[in-house]
Amino acid sequence: MGWPLLQMFSFTSINVETSGEDTAAEYDRLEVLDAKRIAHYLTMNEFRLFSAIDQREFLGKAWQSGQKARDAPHIVAITDWFNKVSSWVVQHILERPLLRERRRVLTKLIDIAWFCKEMNNFNAVFEFTSAFDNAAISRLKKTWAEVEASSTSSKRLEELRELTVSDKNFKEFKERLRNINPPCIPFIGVFLTHLTFIEDGQPDSIDGLVYFTKRRQAGEIIKRLHLAMTRFIGGQVCLAVCFYQTDNQCSSLPEVAL
Repeated sequence: MGWPLLQMFSFTSINVETSGEDTAAEYDRLEVLDAKRIAHYLTMNEFRLFSAIDQREFLGKAWQSGQKARDAPHIVAITDWFNKVSSWVVQHILERPLLRERRRVLTKLIDIAWFCKEMNNFNAVFEFTSAFDNAAISRLKKTWAEVEASSTSSKRLEELRELTVSDKNFKEFKERLRNINPPCIPFIGVFLTHLTFIEDGQPDSIDGLVYFTKRRQAGEIIKRLHLAMTRFIGGQVCLAVCFYQTDNQCSSLPEVAL
């Protein structure tokens, strides 16, 4: 499986006419393309990854087995994508040697993550905040100070942090999921943790009888994940289309190849 997003926003640079001291400066595609457009591309691709997961992959901790590529291939795929995107975010920030460049890129990445949140792509929100919490990024105190000096960036970053904070077992994230209409892309890591606790913490049977309480608890979690996948238009994923329905650029986006 290729990674079309990472290829699309590679460090192959293009020339952009600018003014002042940045005249003839080179910007990569991340800086040229609109933040909302990038968020839309991310969201459409990630929904295809998420909606491909078979419900049976959530059973029996298949994603942790020695044969996880066989037993839970789509969970493995979206997990691999998560790590790739987080690394991509970290790389884009650290490649900038100048403070003003890091500020500009970090601001753009915050905007992309925020638009993903607006499109109900919570998986991407966690991808980006995970990158922001990377030790190599969090230590960039001057860069963060300049970014947070902007009221818009500061407010958006605060919203992202509040959504992904792990306090009270991700209470804010779970509350958001309960109050939105599907489709959405949840961060499945939270649900995989719950399923692991259920699997490890309760027996499969008691006195030779199937322990249905355990099965029911796991089934409720899997049902919530399945409901998040269930909205399509003409066989095509419509997540983010509602958000983008008045944007003329939407129709010009390339088809995502997995």
